[in-house]
Order: sequence, then structure tokens, then C-alpha cells
Amino acid sequence: MKSLFISVYNKKKVKVDSNNIVYLQAQINYTKIFLIDETSILVAKTLKSFEREFQGQDFYSFYRSNKTFIVNLDKIQNVEEIDNVLQIQLSNSIKVSVSRRKRKAFISNFRKSTSREILMKQKSI
Repeated sequence: MKSLFISVYNKKKVKVDSNNIVYLQAQINYTKIFLIDETSILVAKTLKSFEREFQGQDFYSFYRSNKTFIVNLDKIQNVEEIDNVLQIQLSNSIKVSVSRRKRKAFISNFRKSTSREILMKQKSI
């Protein structure tokens, strides 16, 4: 299990196990990290910075689904297509859409990273 060391508002570094992260959400120049215990951490770092960090450190279970979210593929409960939009339901019941241009790559990464059977409701996913 990999861990991130995150600088928080009081300049302390907090260790967060990647397995405890459900998703990250962009908030202009900040990112809010939502954890499995339903708490969150606000970090003065862009989502793009986290995306680069995840790629550089081989965090394969994280995927940027659209311009606002990075999701933990291991925390996906359900994937379905609604009105031609791919929707991800995460373990905390939050639903996140996948952008059209990232759809094909998401499906490929999701299938590679998932070791358990996930219900994929679809027409042609």
C-alpha cells in the first residue's frame, strides 16, 4: 500500500494511505481529498499536480475522469451509461461522470486495475 505525504494548511505533513482515498476534487487552486471515513482534507495544490505525482509514483489505481475529479479505481461500486454519459458510482455513493474524450482510456484502465467483478450497466461499454 502506497502513502502520500500531504502538506496541510498549518504546514504540517499528513500521511495518507492511498487505499483510504476515495476521490480528489478540484477547487480552483486547491484540491479536496475525500477519504473512506467520510472526512476530507483541503490542500493548497492543484488537481493537475496530484495527477502528475500519481503518474510519477506509479499510483495505478487513480484516474482523472474529468477536469474536476481524480477517482480511486479500487473504490468504484458501479459504472453505468446514462444518456450517453458514463457515470461512476464510488463507495461513498458519490456519482462522477467520465468525460467523452477520457471514456475509452477509463474503460481500459478500469478493466486492467479491477480484480473483482464490478457491475457495468451499459449498452456498449
